[in-house]
Amino acid sequence: MQEYNKRIKYACFFIFLILAVIIVYSFLHEMGHVLIGIIKGGKITAFKVGIGAHVSIVGANHSKISLPLLNAFGALLPYIINFALILFYKESMNDFIKLSNFFFTVAVAASMIPWVIIPFLYISNNAPAGDDVTKFLDSSKISPLVVSLTAFLLIFMLLYIGLKVKRIHTAYIKILKELSKKSQQ
Repeated sequence: MQEYNKRIKYACFFIFLILAVIIVYSFLHEMGHVLIGIIKGGKITAFKVGIGAHVSIVGANHSKISLPLLNAFGALLPYIINFALILFYKESMNDFIKLSNFFFTVAVAASMIPWVIIPFLYISNNAPAGDDVTKFLDSSKISPLVVSLTAFLLIFMLLYIGLKVKRIHTAYIKILKELSKKSQQ
């Protein structure tokens, strides 16, 4: 019975953690857009986080640099914050912080995948209209292949430093092994 309660506790914890990561990630993503919009004199008229997150900014006076940055900073702000968290990661942190860092890193890396794929869709005129990546490519005029390669390298760097150097996944693996061992007994 104690093993069953522990499994339920961890299942609830993982669900809570995943939902928290979605909310935190979407908040940071939208804040990335907001920061550029405010810097360029815009006013925020709507701000929603979670599933279906979005922000509306009116009155911003964008330049050739700030408009692409507005579209890219939604992905870049969570990436920058995640990268900083990984650099300060210590094995002595409690399991909640270690697991939060791991799940957030997975979310950030996954959120960068469209920046690898959509440029190829853009080349074939099949990119989703209204997507941050598509709007970035439209406004920046940077080669889609350069954007794709850069995104791939950013994902690789985040995962390499997070998983190989800092080993942020070990707390998650430890819990899974612990639960697996108890279920086999």
